[in-house]
Formats: sequence, structure tokens, C-alpha cells
Amino acid sequence: MRAIRQAWCGIVASFLVSACAHGARTRTETMEPTAFDEELYAAAVRGTLQHFGRDDREPTLYCVTLPGGTSPQFLARFTNDPFLVAGPDSCKWDDGAVVPASSSVEVVFNGKPTGARVTPTRAIFLHVDEVRSTSPGRAQADTSIVYGNLGANGLTLTLERQDGQWKVVTAESTWIS
Repeated sequence: MRAIRQAWCGIVASFLVSACAHGARTRTETMEPTAFDEELYAAAVRGTLQHFGRDDREPTLYCVTLPGGTSPQFLARFTNDPFLVAGPDSCKWDDGAVVPASSSVEVVFNGKPTGARVTPTRAIFLHVDEVRSTSPGRAQADTSIVYGNLGANGLTLTLERQDGQWKVVTAESTWIS
């Protein structure tokens, strides 16, 4: 009987060691990655921007990066938004801080350049790190903003499809640097 008990204890111990060594996750962390849904990813970007707010006194350029790359079609979704959104090439690192890659950014309205220029005084990288489907009408998105070597924040958004649109229902700060 003692030999059987030791064998079972050995099996359980090897399972636990194996699970730890292979990065076993809890049930909520093993949700299915979501196929690229532009509307869902755009809602995650807007939710992140709204969570961290914006300062009208200091124009900020938000350079968005997505897991599969950031297309001009995706960026066109933000033409009428109050935030100045661009692709990742519009920001760069300079002396430990994120800054606009150019001193002026062309303003686009309804998908067409207006000729007007905005000179952002600061820049922030906004990363959509991962989007996971939790059910057919619900998803979670991990996003982050980076504004310097000593400045970054992480966020987990819960989104639901309501009236045919993705909406952020909760936003939880997950880390700060």
C-alpha cells in the first residue's frame, strides 16, 4: 500500500513540476486569440486613450502598433476622433523619451488631407499587445502606453458587442513603470 501511495505522489509531483516548467496558465488566461477584427482593435485603442485621457493644452501624438502591423486603413478609422493617432513610424526614441518623428503631422479629415498641420509637443507609443475572445460577444485586450524609459502603463480592457458595436465595459490597470 505504501508503494502505491508513493507512486501516486510521484505522479502528482511530476505533473505539478511539468505544469510549472511549461508555463501552465489559469483558465482565464488560456482564452482563444481573436482573429483580426478592425472594429474590435479600434475599440481597444479608443478605450486605452479614454482611460489615460488626453490633455488639450499639450497636443499628443499616439503612435499605434498592432500585433500584425498597423495599416493605413486601420488608422483611417480615427480620422474624426479627438485623438491624434498615427502609425508606429511617426514616433521615435530620443534621449530616453518618445517624441514625434517629425515636427509636424498632416491632419486628415474624412480620409483626405486637409493641408492643416498640427505640431504635437509629445508622443506616446500605444501597443495593442493581445486580444482574446472570451465568448462570441465578449473579448479582453491587453494594451500599453510607453512615453519614456521610465514611463509606461499596462491595461486590460474587457469589451462587449452592444448594439452591433464593440464597447469597453471595464478597464483595469495591470502594471506601471
